[in-house]
Amino acid sequence: LATTGTGFLASGALNEIGDPYHWIAIQDTAGIARTGQYPGSGSGNVSAPTGATYQPVGAFLSPSGDNPVAARNKFFPGSSAAALDGTGPIADYLLGLSSANDGGISAGTAASSVGETYYFASFGAVAGTLDAKTYGVVGIVGGGSVPVGFRPDAVLVQSASQPRETFLKTRFMDDPDSIRLDGQPATDAIVSLDANGFGIGGDPGVSTSGETYWFVALRTGS
Repeated sequence: LATTGTGFLASGALNEIGDPYHWIAIQDTAGIARTGQYPGSGSGNVSAPTGATYQPVGAFLSPSGDNPVAARNKFFPGSSAAALDGTGPIADYLLGLSSANDGGISAGTAASSVGETYYFASFGAVAGTLDAKTYGVVGIVGGGSVPVGFRPDAVLVQSASQPRETFLKTRFMDDPDSIRLDGQPATDAIVSLDANGFGIGGDPGVSTSGETYWFVALRTGS
């Protein structure tokens, strides 16, 4: 990550000739988003505040080892989290988000192995800029609009119910294109970024009857 200015450095694996790359960067800002880390202790119920000044609405958690990156938002059911590799909800991992204005998270035994370091980013809701919510597909199975309250520049969507892929769409992608986080293209998942939200297609990864989907929507302001 750049220590001055903006941006990051990418290796050759992320710089193949002719391939487009889409990314999201979040600045460490006390009232909006914070990054943090903690060492694994072998015990559960790890509390990791960040010194931020917001109650988090979402977080991402990454181990230094081989376990998948996990995410959850304040509406995610139970104490499990979503694995971003599409393998499904992870129990006893990213347990919850702090109810205090400290930007913190709580983690379980599966995210506290001795000898591993765990890295996380949490964020709060900012009107018109950043939010994390869920939607059910009753009434919009096969496609429809998901309201957010602002025009997002990037959206992440994954099922909170079943092992399914995570989808990403940014404003630099043509409609109806989005991508799965395993690198595969999608044309019927997140199909558009609209004035008040985003559109979904009929892909079962975003639109299966009876499932709940969590999402993160961000606006860059530029």
